[in-house]
Amino acid sequence: MDFIEELQLLSNRIRELQISVTTEDAAKHAFVLPFIKNLGYDIHDPNEVIPEYTCNIGTKKDVRIDYAVVNNGKVRMLFECKKPGANLSACTEQLRSYFQMMPEVRFAVLTDGTCYRFYSDIDNHNEMDKRPFLEIAMLDIREPLVNDLKRLTKGAFNIDEIIDAATELKYTREIKRILVEEFDKPSKDYVSIFANKLCSKGKTKAVMEQFAGRVKSACSEFINERINERLKIAMTDGDPWNADLTKRTWDLLPPYPSKEFIDYLKSSGRTLEHFKTLPVYLYGLKHGIIKEPPIKPNGDPRLEFFRQLLQRSNKLTNLFKNVSPTAGLSSIWAGGGKQGLAFAYVVRKNKARVEFVFWHSDPQLNRRRFEPLTAKKGEIEAAYGEPLEWDAKKEEQKQRYIRSTSSIGGLEDNEKWPQVQDDLADRMVRLEKALRPHLATLA
Repeated sequence: MDFIEELQLLSNRIRELQISVTTEDAAKHAFVLPFIKNLGYDIHDPNEVIPEYTCNIGTKKDVRIDYAVVNNGKVRMLFECKKPGANLSACTEQLRSYFQMMPEVRFAVLTDGTCYRFYSDIDNHNEMDKRPFLEIAMLDIREPLVNDLKRLTKGAFNIDEIIDAATELKYTREIKRILVEEFDKPSKDYVSIFANKLCSKGKTKAVMEQFAGRVKSACSEFINERINERLKIAMTDGDPWNADLTKRTWDLLPPYPSKEFIDYLKSSGRTLEHFKTLPVYLYGLKHGIIKEPPIKPNGDPRLEFFRQLLQRSNKLTNLFKNVSPTAGLSSIWAGGGKQGLAFAYVVRKNKARVEFVFWHSDPQLNRRRFEPLTAKKGEIEAAYGEPLEWDAKKEEQKQRYIRSTSSIGGLEDNEKWPQVQDDLADRMVRLEKALRPHLATLA
C-alpha cells in the first residue's frame, strides 16, 4: 500500500470516528499517532517517537511536549496536540516557545488530529515562522500536498531538501493569500499600480477611492469571466469536452501537453487517454494545435472508473453513498461498522475485486476478528453464492482480507468498464449481505 492510500485509510477512520473523539487524549491515540506512523516512524519505539518529551523553557523546568519525532538519533520534529475543533491559530505561541529552546529542531507540527500545520524557521533561524509552510486537512486530502508531505517521512527525510521545498511552499502560499486579500479589499499600493498607469489627472483622495472600487470590480469580473469561460466548455451538452470546437476552446486551455494541461484534465475528472478519444483532440490535430505525435497517457483513469462505478453501486446499496474517489488510489473504502473494518472496491490493470478488510493497527485484533468468520466460512459462502478468497498468509500479518475477484477484466479493459462495474456492484451487495449478520459479534 503506497503513502497516499495509507493517508486515505486514516482519513476514512477520522471521518468514521470524529463524532466520538472529542478530547485531546482521544485525538492523540486515534488520529495523531496513526498519522506519525504513516510518516514511517515506529510509534512504539521511544528511540523514534518520544511521548511527553521534556525540555526546559526559561525558568520553567520539565515542560512536556506531546511528541518528539527522532530521525538518525536526533529530535527533528515536535508535535503539539489540541482537542478536535480547537482554534489552532490561538495556540501557536506555546509551540513557538518550545521551538526556540531546541535549536536542533527545524520542524514543528500543531494539530487537532484532523488538521496538521507544519512550521519551520525559514525567516529567522531557531524562531518559528508565524505561518505554516504546509497544512494537511485529513478530511480533504489533496494529492499535490501529499507529495510535499512525503518529504517529511522517515525514509525521505533530508533537512536541506525539506527547507528548500518549505521555502517555496511558504512564499507561494503567502502570495496566494495576498492576492486573495487584494482582490477582496484592494490596498492603496495595489490600487496605485493601476491608477499610475491609467489616470492622468491628479490622484486626489476622491480619485483614489473611485479607483479602489474600480479595481475591486475589475478583479471580480476578471475572475468570473475566466471561470465562466471554463464553465461554458464544462457545461456544453453536459460533457466538459464536447464543446464548440473552435480555436477559442484551445485558447482557454493550458499548453498541450504540459503538466498544467494534465492537471486541468484531472480537475475535470478526465485522463489523457480518454481525452484522445474526444472531438476536441481531433480538432487540435486537424488544425495544427497538436503538432506532436500522441504521447503516452499521464492521467489517472482510476478516478473516472471509480466515479462511474459509484454511480452504478449507489443504485443498489447505500454503503458507498458518502464516499468520493481520490486521485492516485487503486481502491475506495466504506466503513465496516467498527473501527478497523472496511468494505472496499479495488481495481488493477487486468483485474478488479471487492474486499472486506481487517485493517486495524493491532494485528492480533485483526486475527481475533478474522478467525470467527473463517469458522463460518461455509455459511458465509453459501449466502454469498460462490466461494470467496480468505487471505490469512501469516500469523503476524497486519491486515487480512475476504475477497471476491471479477473475471471480466480491469482498468485497461476500457470497453468492458460497464460490465466490470456492474459485476463489482453486484459482488459488493452480495458480500455485504453475507457478512453483515456476523459483524456485530466481532471484537
